[in-house]
Amino acid sequence: MNIVLIGLMGSGKTTLGQLLAERMNYTFVDTDSVIESSHGESIKSLFDSRGEDGFRDIETATLKQIFSSSNQIISTGGGIVLREENRPILSDSGRVYWLNPTIESLSDRLSGDVTRPLLQGVDIHTKLTELMKEREALYAACADSIIDTSDATKIESIANDIQKDFEAHYDSKR
Repeated sequence: MNIVLIGLMGSGKTTLGQLLAERMNYTFVDTDSVIESSHGESIKSLFDSRGEDGFRDIETATLKQIFSSSNQIISTGGGIVLREENRPILSDSGRVYWLNPTIESLSDRLSGDVTRPLLQGVDIHTKLTELMKEREALYAACADSIIDTSDATKIESIANDIQKDFEAHYDSKR
C-alpha cells in the first residue's frame, strides 16, 4: 500500500511527501525527480524538446514503473491525472490524497518560479485557475481524501492528519 499525493504544482506534494516518508519509514518517490534522473534532463527541458504529449508519455511509463513497489510516499506531477490510463494506476496503488490549496496561496508560492514550464510567460493566477478548472474533476475522481494545504505553516498538522487517515484505512483492510 502506498500514499499517493496529487494536486496542482506548488500544492505541497514534495514537502509533505518527504515529511511523511521520514515519519513512516517509507520510501519517498517524486515522479518528476525520477523522470529527470532517468532522462538526464529537467522537466522544463523535456517539455521544450518533446512537447507536452511527449512528456506525458514519459510520465506514464515512469508511473507504471514506480507503482510496482509498495510502502512508498509518491509525489506526482500536477498533470498526471490528465491521461486516462494513469488514473486507475493511481487509484489502485494506494490511498490517494488530493492536496488542494487555494489558487491565491498557490500564486503566492509560485510567483517568480522559473522551473515550471506551464507558468512561463503567463499570468500565474490566471493559468493556475485554468489548470484547476481543467483538472479539478480528475483530481476528485482519483482522490480518496481532499486536503487543504493553503496554510504552509500547518505542514506538521496536515502530515499528522494524512498519516492517521492512512493508518486507519490500512488497518481496516487487514
